[in-house]
Amino acid sequence: MVDTIIAEANAVKDVENDTVFAFFAKRTMEMVLAYLEREDLPDGLIGVCAEIALERYEDYMLQEESGGVKSITQGEMDITLFDQSDKTVADILEQYVWELNRYKKVVW
Repeated sequence: MVDTIIAEANAVKDVENDTVFAFFAKRTMEMVLAYLEREDLPDGLIGVCAEIALERYEDYMLQEESGGVKSITQGEMDITLFDQSDKTVADILEQYVWELNRYKKVVW
């Protein structure tokens, strides 16, 4: 299933042989499955998982390239750092909830 997510994302950005992206693809799939309370990933969510994984990957790469600095203001010197540690699974999935909820299993 992770290979399918990687292939889908690879259509947008060359990530096929990128181990960092593979990590984000796997982790995204695990988060989505846990949220959905499912063990299988519906085909309709492959693109959603690829999009979330790409978003997380690009945030990570931007943070790595900038040395952790998000922005710098010179008047009165203000430096803002990236801080991904505060992001919860709910924060990450928040903008995709309307798509994810169509596939969520109801547990009694």
